[in-house]
Amino acid sequence: EGALVVAVVSPEEEAEYRRCWPGSLLLALPQAGRPVGYARHVLKRALQWRTPFFWMCDDNLSTFVRIERGSDGLARRHTQGPLFREAFMHVQRREGISSIALAGFLRSNGTETSKTYTEV
Repeated sequence: EGALVVAVVSPEEEAEYRRCWPGSLLLALPQAGRPVGYARHVLKRALQWRTPFFWMCDDNLSTFVRIERGSDGLARRHTQGPLFREAFMHVQRREGISSIALAGFLRSNGTETSKTYTEV
């Protein structure tokens, strides 16, 4: 279950990304100042027919949290471990996922343990 990670960066940020994330696969956009939609479009077009899944994340993604209810009934937040990968793999294993065009995660304001489609 290996994953290919490609960071798409603006040309003026390429050197800093290479310094902070050496050995990673970077795709530097040909032109500075393009909106984020351009990078997403390029990546989508490049990958949509070559892989069954691909994920797009902004560089300000900081934490995934797993909420588990203990035997005492209290919810506990876990922030250690490979939660980013765990969350993405969980979605990909969902029954019927191949018939879903877009799946993602909600940004939490810290007060809920989960949201359903009716709460969005």
